[in-house]
This record gives sequence, structure tokens and C-alpha cells, in this order.
Amino acid sequence: MFFILSKTLSFLLSPLLWVVLILFLSILAKHKKKLLITALFLLFFFSNSFIFSIIKSTIDTEAIKYENLKKQYEYGIVLGGFSSFDKDFNRLNFHKASDRLWQAILLYKKHKINKFLISGGSGKLFNNKYKEADFVKSYLISIGIPQIDILIENKSKNTFENAINSAKILKPQKDHKYLLITSSIHTLRAKKCFEKAGLKVDVFPTNYISYKNLNFNDYLIPNSAVLFSWNELIHEISGLAIYKISGKI
Repeated sequence: MFFILSKTLSFLLSPLLWVVLILFLSILAKHKKKLLITALFLLFFFSNSFIFSIIKSTIDTEAIKYENLKKQYEYGIVLGGFSSFDKDFNRLNFHKASDRLWQAILLYKKHKINKFLISGGSGKLFNNKYKEADFVKSYLISIGIPQIDILIENKSKNTFENAINSAKILKPQKDHKYLLITSSIHTLRAKKCFEKAGLKVDVFPTNYISYKNLNFNDYLIPNSAVLFSWNELIHEISGLAIYKISGKI
């Protein structure tokens, strides 16, 4: 039930949905001008790179230099949600958050992590028989990572389950150190979930974008990509609130 409610809430809070709804209402309403101005304002607000970056920075975790990782971690815990399986071509398709995997591979090559734990089942409401961790494991083996260095957790549907199920598999040991590898926007909620599950972790944020690197166009010119990035940000903000209220963090 929690999983379904989470998916529904993410859909209902989509900025694009609200812009479209207001534009539709403007067709039916008598006072079209006010609704059109509201829709245009929302469209500018939610497509502005600078505004998005400032708000995103409130829950973001800044990137970490490789050399600043002084410890050697027994496991790099890579959270799923960065790929999907294409059954027609029998291969993985990588998405926006796939930097999680690329950074984990590099950390492994740099001997910062000794082994992988890939945590991710299916995040779909329907047609959820494809488990992400299974296919990511096959991919890692295909590029030369020894199978003995790969653990998987393929039952979780959300971050809370990622933490609970990973803790069950790893059975935290005092002499083992764990590095949680996930998107910078997701590290705050993820770390809290893992701590709640009894697994002490350090975090390595990925696909981090700093608002300090914006150029002049980002302050004035709307960016359609930013409009869709709000879905992820709103999902995280609402997720933090819901997890806090429900006692998951």
C-alpha cells in the first residue's frame, strides 16, 4: 500500500501536470487571463535552472573527491533505480541515475571498495517480474568483475526496503565499513533509512550538479529538462516528509 501511495503522490505533485491542468481550466473558465498568467508563471518557475538548483541544494549532498575517501570499504552499496531491462534486445538500458554504477565501478578499480552490494528489485506497479539487481550483476560480470565480489538484494521496491533488506544480507560487522553510493539528491533520505535499519554507512554522492557552475542563460532562459527534474526533487522532499511521519527515518 505504501508503495502505491508513494507512486500516486509523485504523479499528483508533478509540476507539468499542474501546468497542464491550469491551462485546461483556462479554456473552460471565464477569467482566462489570470489562469493563463498563473500557468506561465509556474512554467517559468519550474523550468528555471537557477531556482531549481537553489532549492535542490537544501537537500543535496556535495560530491566527494576520490582521494578524500581515507577508508577502504568492504562493501559499496549501490542503490538501484538507474536502469531497466529491455527484453527485446536482452540488455540493460541505463537511465539518468546510472552514474551510481559508473562511480561504484571506478571506486572498485581504485580499491576504495572491495565488493559490491547491488540493491534493487522492481520499482514498477505492473510488469514487475524483472529484478534490476539480477541484470546489473550479469552486466558487471560481463565487463570482468568477479562474481565473488558481487552481492545482490533484489526484493526491495523503495529506499526503506533497500536499507532493511541490505542490512539483513550484510549482517553488519564491526570490522566492516560500508559506503552507500547513490544520487546526491537521494543521499540524505537513504542514509537516514540505513541508519534506522542499523547499518552505519558513509555516503558517496553521484550525479551531483552544483548551482555554482551555472552560466548566464541558466538564470533567464527556461530549460525543459529542469521542468522534468522537479519530479525527482519533489519526490525526495515528499519522501523525506512521509518517511519521517511514518517513522521510517
